Amino acid sequence: MLNYGLCLIGLRKTYTHPDQFFKIVTALAILEAGIDPNQKIYNPPSPLNPRRGHIQIGRRIIHDTAPPGEYDFRRGFIKSSNTYFITNGLKVGITSIINMARRVGFGEIVGLPTRQESAGIIPSIERIRSGWSDGDTANVCIGQGPVAVTPLQVAVMTAAIANGGKVLQPSFVRQVGSTKFNQQPTRALIRRFLKREAFYIACGC
Repeated sequence: MLNYGLCLIGLRKTYTHPDQFFKIVTALAILEAGIDPNQKIYNPPSPLNPRRGHIQIGRRIIHDTAPPGEYDFRRGFIKSSNTYFITNGLKVGITSIINMARRVGFGEIVGLPTRQESAGIIPSIERIRSGWSDGDTANVCIGQGPVAVTPLQVAVMTAAIANGGKVLQPSFVRQVGSTKFNQQPTRALIRRFLKREAFYIACGC
């Protein structure tokens, strides 16, 4: 508890590559674009490790921690397959993925009263139009490359998925009081970010 204040600073201001967490954004963009979640893609064995899959983008090989085989949306999500998300992310395009990232709250501050936040990094339209490649898109699909988020932004995104697609302004607990006081804090709705059909598929409803 002595480091509680420092932990809050890190939660709000420290940003890093989202890695696997960003695949949630890619998954939502894929579903909203109308790609059939039952459609399967083949994840071929890696030439370096036949027990792992891989995908080749130009001359570059991106290794997969998931094993080779066929993947639909459900299996791709459970196994966190790089090949699945890159293949379908390239189909929907970087603009759709970046737009979804901004809709879930990445690339912007969430508006805490302390004003001590970082917006993280999300590529701008100008950056995408200037020398962007399929390799760059592949990186973004799996949370690498020119994307970075804070732990607080990830928490806001996952909460939005859990509550039905509503991005809410977060708040911190200031103190714990008596059970006699049951007044609930107001939670401001920032936006609703997901079409209902895509939400049902993403949540397995």
